[in-house]
Amino acid sequence: MKTLLFPSSFFDRNQVDEDLKTEYDAALQTKEFDILLFDYDAWFNNRKLKLSSIPENETSAVYREWMMTPEHYSAFYQQLRKQNISLITTPEMYEEFHLFPHIYPKIKEDTLAF
Repeated sequence: MKTLLFPSSFFDRNQVDEDLKTEYDAALQTKEFDILLFDYDAWFNNRKLKLSSIPENETSAVYREWMMTPEHYSAFYQQLRKQNISLITTPEMYEEFHLFPHIYPKIKEDTLAF
């Protein structure tokens, strides 16, 4: 089964972030995904990874996200690896596509000239 990783609500670590609730509910309805939450407050304010559950076996996941700096994403990625979770977007991919100067040469032909 595919795994999706969502941030929790800042106010309740057992609920999905309010801004992602529609997507979260849609994913639940399909019954095609394992869904995990991580404690938003613990991660973004203290860099402590707290998950709603830890997979028994190695699993790959998609992070439905709030953006992080590349450094924070790399730390997040490494912490998840310790919990049997491999995000499909590596830290290198994240940095390449997150920072405009890195991605612009690849999309220049499809972008309005400045």
